[in-house]
Amino acid sequence: MLPKDEVVRRYLVINTFESVLLVFAIILSFHFAGIREIASLLATCLSALLSGALAGSVIVLFVERAERKRVLKEYENAMLRKLDHTWLEDVEKRAILHSCMAEGIAPLLVGLACIAPFLFSLLGILEYQYAFNVSVSLISAVLFTLGIQLGRVIKQSKIGYGLVLLVIGLAVGFLTYLLTTFLCG
Repeated sequence: MLPKDEVVRRYLVINTFESVLLVFAIILSFHFAGIREIASLLATCLSALLSGALAGSVIVLFVERAERKRVLKEYENAMLRKLDHTWLEDVEKRAILHSCMAEGIAPLLVGLACIAPFLFSLLGILEYQYAFNVSVSLISAVLFTLGIQLGRVIKQSKIGYGLVLLVIGLAVGFLTYLLTTFLCG
């Protein structure tokens, strides 16, 4: 279930969607290029996920903090008093923290879950092809679930939105295939 705060919900959906598609494109690029170096695949995915999580969390921290301080100042001006050390200031601080987590940590964790089968492959527990199939299945499930949640939020077809996000994933897969075959032969 998605959080109630609209800003947090948007960050969570948007950034999880982006992280999953990023990992998907990396996995497919390696696969279509015939590269079976699992350690390199994991390093590439982890670097991309960590840099996205860090960059996203830091910028959201600054942007949300500035926006929330601006709103708090407007409340102070309207009430003709300072709101330092009040429950309202605490709520605003928690909202900033939740936004940062939705921006960075949640998409990172979902991305890590999507590449976990390759870790098992690196450890010799799974064959490469099985890890690839499981990873693509997890990515598809995440995309479909995000679509269902979007449909639930806007009170429209949950299945329809799930399918739309799956189709977007297929489009990313197709574009990745074209790009990889063009560049790698």
